Amino acid sequence: AHVDCLAEMAARNPSMTTVEGRLMLYRWFECAICYQDFTGTLELEMKRRAWRRYRDAPLHSEDRHRVLGGVAILLRFNDEDDAARPLVDASMRGLAPDDPKRLIHEIQCAQALCESDPHAALRVATALGPRVARCDRNGWLRFLFVECLSFVLGDSLGRYEEALLFAAEAVELAPAIFGPESCSALHSHNAHAACLASTGRVDEARAVLARALATATRVLGADHRQTKKLREALETITGP
Repeated sequence: AHVDCLAEMAARNPSMTTVEGRLMLYRWFECAICYQDFTGTLELEMKRRAWRRYRDAPLHSEDRHRVLGGVAILLRFNDEDDAARPLVDASMRGLAPDDPKRLIHEIQCAQALCESDPHAALRVATALGPRVARCDRNGWLRFLFVECLSFVLGDSLGRYEEALLFAAEAVELAPAIFGPESCSALHSHNAHAACLASTGRVDEARAVLARALATATRVLGADHRQTKKLREALETITGP
């Protein structure tokens, strides 16, 4: 993709006008044709460009968090911690310790830490538990928290029995938060199935994925990215 061209279109798009002091930033994060989120290298590059464009602008705190924090998370996943650190500081500017936006970012940072030090990631994530319980209003923070612990314990540390408990909770929380047929709810089945398979419950894992795939195919279509991910997981799932 011509990233410079995509960034220029995002900056010129009429949707970038402000609404009640807020920037409409979604053109930096999703395709204007198919409305799916950018991923991988393209996601990182588009968020870098959004940060360069708006880093000195008098942004609403939530916009600043989304631009700077989004880039910081991606940099950490790409082992660029030194570049990420000042962005983390900037994105957190003005946010109280128990502000949900700060907690969301800290949960994401804990998950990103898995790449370099999964044991430290587990300590950081676990320590966030009391603050999440104190500040959660609609289940969203709890969902991110248990999803993070499932990832750290399962994918990074191989402690699948423990990870399964959190993955199952994420599956229960997702429909009420996002809707029973949303991408996020469907995506939560991937981690759940992986934990089931890794603990020897392969038939249960396949059944979970088959149901999710049927729903995704009906709601999103056979060629949607989430549908493809579920199909690939079902085709490749194996036991421990």
